[in-house]
Amino acid sequence: MPSEVVLPGAVVTLVFLIAASLFIGTLTYSATLLHGSLKDYVESLARSRLNRITIANATIVGVRNVGNGIYEVEFEVSVYNEGPDPIYAMNKCDLIAQYYTTAGEMKVTKLEYGISWNVEKVVLAENYFIPFTSRPAIGPGEVGVIRGAFTASDMDVEKPVKIVFTSQYGFTAARWVIYGP
Repeated sequence: MPSEVVLPGAVVTLVFLIAASLFIGTLTYSATLLHGSLKDYVESLARSRLNRITIANATIVGVRNVGNGIYEVEFEVSVYNEGPDPIYAMNKCDLIAQYYTTAGEMKVTKLEYGISWNVEKVVLAENYFIPFTSRPAIGPGEVGVIRGAFTASDMDVEKPVKIVFTSQYGFTAARWVIYGP
């Protein structure tokens, strides 16, 4: 008689344990999927908030040989702000020039804001611009025109120069440009 009660009780207990294990496994799997989906959503949201920029135009205005293989390179760069936030902390932005030497090596020069380069104006519409000093920010959808100069030793003037701009938000844009007098 006791086996008639114990055996069905053990079977019911075993079924409950299996059901509980399946339920816990399903919950764990669902939590893992939810965590992955939330992580992907947060990453895509963060990417969409990045202040994307592009270099709309870059020009070498002039290259002057100052002697002993040292050149002074003058340039103009138009930076288009495609992101949702204005670029205003220019002292936190980086402007880098890369150039080839006559030996074929690549040299890199980091330019200082206020010393080697400045934002000259902000283009609001095709032929309408305001001086950067009147409103020191490149807003969303606007183009900032940067003028600058750097000295380069042993530069190969026949090869292009790469201008790299990094915004205060860490987004980088680059463009190769060649000097053509």
